[in-house]
Amino acid sequence: MLPIIPAIPVIAYKISTGIAVGVSIITGIWAKGQYDERWYEKYKYEEKIENLEKVISEMELQYQELRNMFGERDQQVRDLASRIKELKREVAELKAEAETAY
Repeated sequence: MLPIIPAIPVIAYKISTGIAVGVSIITGIWAKGQYDERWYEKYKYEEKIENLEKVISEMELQYQELRNMFGERDQQVRDLASRIKELKREVAELKAEAETAY
């Protein structure tokens, strides 16, 4: 019985170390999951913004062509200009929303 008594602090130390390592591993896995989720949200917003900016640039080229052909007073040209403004506003809203999301 005598040799077991000095081993009790060693056993307690190993158990507490094992618990600490287990908790740190679980915390690390949880934190990585949180990071991946935030990264995905950021990527999702960036992808939407990038796609809308491509559409806007194509529409602006089309607007220039129509304006040169028909002038600025044509209804089709004005409708396209208002749609471009709406899309730019939507991009600005998405950028603001993306900043608050992550």
